[in-house]
Amino acid sequence: MWRIEGKRYIGLNEYFRFRFGAKVYKVPVDAGFSCPNRESRQQGGCVYCSPSGSAAAIAAEYGSVSEQVQRAIASLRRRHKARKFLAYLQAYSNTHAPVGELRLLYDRVLSLSEDFIGLSVGTRPDCIDEERLDLLESYQREGYELWVEYGVQSLKDESLEFIRRGHNVDTALRAIEATRQRGIKVCAHVIFGLPTESLQESVEGVRQLGTMGVDGIKIHMLHIIEGTELARMYRQHPFVLPTLAEYTDAVAQAIGSLPLDCVIHRLTGDASSREQLVAPEWITQKQCVLEAITEQLRAKNLRQGMSCFR
Repeated sequence: MWRIEGKRYIGLNEYFRFRFGAKVYKVPVDAGFSCPNRESRQQGGCVYCSPSGSAAAIAAEYGSVSEQVQRAIASLRRRHKARKFLAYLQAYSNTHAPVGELRLLYDRVLSLSEDFIGLSVGTRPDCIDEERLDLLESYQREGYELWVEYGVQSLKDESLEFIRRGHNVDTALRAIEATRQRGIKVCAHVIFGLPTESLQESVEGVRQLGTMGVDGIKIHMLHIIEGTELARMYRQHPFVLPTLAEYTDAVAQAIGSLPLDCVIHRLTGDASSREQLVAPEWITQKQCVLEAITEQLRAKNLRQGMSCFR
């Protein structure tokens, strides 16, 4: 696998520049999906899930899918002179609908710009099956760059139960394997800082995902948002969240454990505003977090792949 001079890990920007010869910009789209966990009366959604969902909720303020895409692309062209884009179906579970409806939606999104090089579909491991994989694989056969982003969150069942995820570890591992067998790229999302597991256990989970051969990884720090079940739980029974130093040390270890053919999509999440955030306060300083991770890598002389045993 290729290396980037001066870089200690392979980020998504580096991957896209290598693959397409230019920076590729993600266009987040909220297509109005929900998820089976939020629809369940017993579960009521994951404990950290806010009513507005992810960053795609901001895009949804612009209205229809077409309006979201057109406004986002126009803005990116104006601000960055962007030329290539990846449609990112982000909010909630974007395979949680009949296959015929999914095909119409994916086709519609990709038709909105000739500069879309592909599609990234965020979903849950329990919202995939052979029929949906057939559909996703068809876009790859057409030459599109295709990623499926699974909210794995943890490789510890106790943690999945704590966050009321609604599926277990085995479900996630089977979904990843079934998707990779189709040659579809998989990006796994994981959460560090869960009170049910140590940071070292989280690092080991990332190592295991790398050993399985996931193509990409996103690491998020657990953060608590007003109005969520997690905020209520945290106030009733406070638990200790990692400090910035503890988090960045763990992330640096995780980077070292990943093989060089695993693209690192994200190392910290886009936290909510200070007004919405309960804890930890440092998560709002995204650039400071990234700089601290780089410093940890430098101080420990760590690079991606150094402690990978695949």
